[in-house]
Amino acid sequence: MLEPCAGKLARTVLRGPGTGNSSWLPDVKRMIKAILNEILPTIWSRLFVGCAILLVPPAIYFNELLESFGLEYESLAKVEMRLIFGLSVLCIFLFLLSIHLLVHIARLKKNQNAGISHSKKIAVNIKKKLEKEREQILLAVSKHPKITDTKLSELLSIEINVVAFHLEELKRIDYVKVLHKMGSRVRGLPSKEEWSVKHLGRNYLIHHELIR
Repeated sequence: MLEPCAGKLARTVLRGPGTGNSSWLPDVKRMIKAILNEILPTIWSRLFVGCAILLVPPAIYFNELLESFGLEYESLAKVEMRLIFGLSVLCIFLFLLSIHLLVHIARLKKNQNAGISHSKKIAVNIKKKLEKEREQILLAVSKHPKITDTKLSELLSIEINVVAFHLEELKRIDYVKVLHKMGSRVRGLPSKEEWSVKHLGRNYLIHHELIR
């Protein structure tokens, strides 16, 4: 006697060469996409290649295209002319592709060199010793996050105008950041600026062994 499931028709399922039930097609798609991204990294480069693929066949059969409009040129029907037309279109787009890729590579190198010079500039800034008062303010900000310039002035016994000047200079070299908080007239709370140390400023303090 047959089981209930035995009466059902079986269906053949094609599977990939790998183990398990997962399909291998997504892996192939990802591999092809990765290769294309390496060879044609920009949208313009892909556009040039796509145009070449689409326009080379019409260029080869340009004579037939003209005949469909009632124009006949026997010289264009020759094999040599067909090859010249097709190769001309292909060379134009390959030339445009080459120029675009050269510009793209030059831009990448420029950005890379800019990043290297920026890193060197940061290293020089960290090694350069700050003024004594400015260094004291930076250290105080690192120990008291979200501190105001008024509290800094009271804490270090430095005039408020001097504190404000040094904070702006530290902000300019990317050592500290400021958060502007709006006040409330209803609650009688005034607006204030809260200062905190940034990663570069903390690196300076660690480099000069001011904090650990």
